[in-house]
Amino acid sequence: AIGGALVLLVTAAAAFFLLKGPGPIEAKVGLDTDGKEQLELSCGGCADGDQVRLNQTVATFHGGRAAVRVPVPLKVGENRFELAIARSGARKESHVALSVPLEFRVRTDVSRLALGEPRFSVRVEAVPGSQVEVDGHALALIAGQATHEVDVSKELSGLDPAVKKLERRLAYQIRPAGRAPQQGQVTVQLGIVPLTLQAPGESITIDTPTFLLAGRTAKGATVSVGGRAIPTEPDGHFTQNLAVSTLGETNVTVGASSPQLAPRLFSFRVRRVANLAAEGKLRRATATQSYATIIADLEQKHDWQVALDGSVAELGGDEFSTTILLDTKSGCKVAPCLTKVVHGARLSLKTGDRVSVFGRVRAAVDGPRGSKVPEVFADFVVKAGR
Repeated sequence: AIGGALVLLVTAAAAFFLLKGPGPIEAKVGLDTDGKEQLELSCGGCADGDQVRLNQTVATFHGGRAAVRVPVPLKVGENRFELAIARSGARKESHVALSVPLEFRVRTDVSRLALGEPRFSVRVEAVPGSQVEVDGHALALIAGQATHEVDVSKELSGLDPAVKKLERRLAYQIRPAGRAPQQGQVTVQLGIVPLTLQAPGESITIDTPTFLLAGRTAKGATVSVGGRAIPTEPDGHFTQNLAVSTLGETNVTVGASSPQLAPRLFSFRVRRVANLAAEGKLRRATATQSYATIIADLEQKHDWQVALDGSVAELGGDEFSTTILLDTKSGCKVAPCLTKVVHGARLSLKTGDRVSVFGRVRAAVDGPRGSKVPEVFADFVVKAGR
């Protein structure tokens, strides 16, 4: 399906070449299945089985039509060719001189999608004096060329376990000097490589020099952190210990890329502190500590900073992350006051342990007997007595 998307991209470009050839043979330029330029010939006087040769490339006419690949990409302006026609039963080839004027070319360039600020370009070549407009933006021709860049960082950012589609359609208009305007549409259509993180998730606070990065991408994809590749298993899983050399907050960007797919980027925050217990005392000054306050109008509490005390009622997760059902004590008016806590690291806890959770409300999730309870993504968790 993704290969098909690439073919759609280059096939669309075929419509951007407006060409005419004189004489009994007319030509326009299109793209073959490999995305290479070819002359699409129309010859009313050519019978089925007649052949046309351009340099060493030979094609056969059917229904008065044949397509032959050009040896080098055409240039904007006049392009002259000499075709050799071999008619069925004839002993000698006849030669036809063909002049193909190319007034403009519109192409998409996706080579910059993998950079820090993902974008693709619409590149226009046109004869001097042409007026060029792409996606409503007038572009100035410099040496016969103009470029319009499109930022797609929003579409390529974030976590997603499935291949999603990047699709943009941009209208263009080219008006060669003294000619009627030509209009069309350029399309970019690519799949985006999947990426999920099991650890550390959206953010994490640590008092150690390292933390664990773990996640999954597509089979055969590559993963990088800050532009540097890390080992990835053939099935797409990856784990890597990463170092944080100094105290303070660091933004980490993980990128996943795969052939024929647009890359995916995800950034998260790592805050290294000297001591988690001391950091917890500082967080309490600005965080909501009352369960009753959080649960009131819970749907409106997304991203609220919280500091909650309680005990572990249930414990789950996997080898890289921890899920806690917290029997919340702080600000609880009618017990039990339950909070689902998700933390992007494996914690050494057991049922009944008393803990303090510091993070932010992420959503309202189903609780017992049809109730709604807060789901909190924890930056860090401190065991009582630490």
